Amino acid sequence: MFGVYHPMYVLALQQYVIFSNEFRRDEFGVEVARVALDIAEKMYGQHGLQVAECHKLLAEALMANEVIHNEEYSQQAHTAFRMAMDHLPGQHPKLSLFRITLVRSLITKGDNSPEETKMSSYVWAEKEVTMAMNDFGTLFGGLSIPSAQVLNLHGTVMARLDKIEESEKALNDAAVKLKLCQQLKSSPLMNQARAVLGMFLVEIDKPMQGIGFLKQAIENTETPDVYIAWVNESYEGLVDALISVGNNKQAHEYKTKWIEWKNDNLPLQENRWIDLNREPEPWEKFMEDFQLWIKRVNKIKGGLKKLSMMEKTVQIKNSKPQAVDFAQIVAAK
Repeated sequence: MFGVYHPMYVLALQQYVIFSNEFRRDEFGVEVARVALDIAEKMYGQHGLQVAECHKLLAEALMANEVIHNEEYSQQAHTAFRMAMDHLPGQHPKLSLFRITLVRSLITKGDNSPEETKMSSYVWAEKEVTMAMNDFGTLFGGLSIPSAQVLNLHGTVMARLDKIEESEKALNDAAVKLKLCQQLKSSPLMNQARAVLGMFLVEIDKPMQGIGFLKQAIENTETPDVYIAWVNESYEGLVDALISVGNNKQAHEYKTKWIEWKNDNLPLQENRWIDLNREPEPWEKFMEDFQLWIKRVNKIKGGLKKLSMMEKTVQIKNSKPQAVDFAQIVAAK
């Protein structure tokens, strides 16, 4: 529709990378991120906010796919942040998103560095995540989804620095704030925060508390036929924690649920360029499928309404007072 060298095509590739980082985490996502960066550089030159966004997404794709052997993820995150600083004012919310990617890259670098050098990455990460917290607090307020998310990241950094009490408080506060901001029990952000808190509590020898949060995260998260990495990790962490406290019965129960979940939520099929670049379905075909979907939804709604009316009828019948048979009462006397 637009051609390869068009801003909308670059945007479409970026959106695919975001999706891939969350639900796929495969080499094709990294490849798409590289192509998006290559096209953006040809369109905008070596410097520009659009190019910085592509560097940022490539860094995130490399970390999501655990391509960390050559530290390219770190170089891409630093390049993205430096370029963004040239185009965005200090407290711009978008700059904070670039800073968060930088923090994640510093955590990853620290996790994969020798003992004598890893702390320098964590200290730098603490400085940057604190700045992001202050910026989000000023822009959105302390009780907001962005502030809660960066508070969760702050707790992760504190854990790396062995500041256990600060880390536990930050992770717990983040989970509470996300619960207040998102009332639905199935909120993925809230439940992911619970999972992070649960795993942390298990690691610091508070397994019973951690088990509770992991159970909440798993049981309240809806994954309609979609594999989500953090849910899989939560199941694994929960089973191991239950075994560690000697609760083998529940460990077996959740291991069975885990296997069932993996069977019901298989990883998505591999994508190819032919899939991304194929022509969209004609409008007529889309409307035909949409109308069919509407009919199915209305049919389901009708069935549910009919079932609800039947239940109400049964309740009314059961609630009616029984008629008194005075003849039987007299005979009994």
